[in-house]
Amino acid sequence: MPNVVGPKGQVVIEKEIRDQLNVQPGYLTLQKRVGDHLEIYFYPPEHNRSLRGILSNYTDVSIPAEEWD
Repeated sequence: MPNVVGPKGQVVIEKEIRDQLNVQPGYLTLQKRVGDHLEIYFYPPEHNRSLRGILSNYTDVSIPAEEWD
């Protein structure tokens, strides 16, 4: 479905395509001109969530804090 380029040069990426690529608000884009068309690459922002406990379903090993050194 064709879209109109807005007055600030903005283009809407169709929801179906965003869903297929899992593009979320805050993603970074890299735009590259290739011949007579444009390629857009999407990169998620760096996460700010803790990874603590991410492996808890896979192991029962625990290292006390005083042994971390």
